[in-house]
Amino acid sequence: MLRVDATPDYLYSKTALKIAELLPHSKIVFILRDPVERMLSWFKYAKQEGMISNEMSFEEYVMVQAGKPIEKDLPIFFRALEQCKFDKYLQEFYRAFQSRCLIIDFNELKNNPRKVMAQLCAFSDLEDKFYDSYTFRAENVSQTVSNTSIIRFYSSLRQKLIHTLHQYPVIFDLMKKPNQLLKQILFRQSRQAEELVVPLNIKEIIMHEINQTTLEEKIGTCPKNHLEDFV
Repeated sequence: MLRVDATPDYLYSKTALKIAELLPHSKIVFILRDPVERMLSWFKYAKQEGMISNEMSFEEYVMVQAGKPIEKDLPIFFRALEQCKFDKYLQEFYRAFQSRCLIIDFNELKNNPRKVMAQLCAFSDLEDKFYDSYTFRAENVSQTVSNTSIIRFYSSLRQKLIHTLHQYPVIFDLMKKPNQLLKQILFRQSRQAEELVVPLNIKEIIMHEINQTTLEEKIGTCPKNHLEDFV
C-alpha cells in the first residue's frame, strides 16, 4: 500500500524533516516553480481570496516584501518572496532524505505530464501504465472574483473546518462533495485571472532577492556531488 500526503508548506516546515527518520523508507518529491511565476501565482491567489486589496499591483506586492525581515506575525501571503528561496530550505531535506528526494520542474509537469508521471512512478517503484489513457487537466486555476468579501469568509470558514474535522476522517471525506459544489457556486460568476506582464526590473529584483542557482540545476534526484556539501 502506498500512502501519499501533499502540501506546499512542507518545504518550510522543520517538523516535516522528521518524516525521514520516522518513516525510513519514505520518499519526498518537491515540485519547484520559476520564482517569478510563483510570485505571480501567489499574487493572483491572494487577490482571489481577498487577502490583499484589488487595487494592489504586482509591483507593489513584490516591493512590500523585498528587503524586509520575516517577522513572526507576518501573514503567509506576504512571505511569498521568502518562500521562493528554495536553496535555503532544500539543503536540510537533501541531508535528511539524500537519494530519497526528487525534484520536479513545474513547467515540465504542466507541458509534459505523462513524461513526468513516468519519472515519478519510477522513483516510487510504481507501474505507470495507468497514465497511458489518463486525461490530465489543470486544477486550481487562478480566477478573478467580483465579491472578495464572500470569498474571504468562505476561505476562513473552510480553513477552520479543515483544522477541526481533520481528526475525523470519515466526516472530513463526506464534506468534500458539498465543498466542491459550494465552490462552484461561489466562483460561477468569476473569470480566469488575466495574464500579467512582469517588467524586467521587477524580475531582476525578485531574482536578486532570491540569489540562488537556476531551477534547471535542481531538477532530478539530489545529486551526490551536491549532497556531499551538506553531509
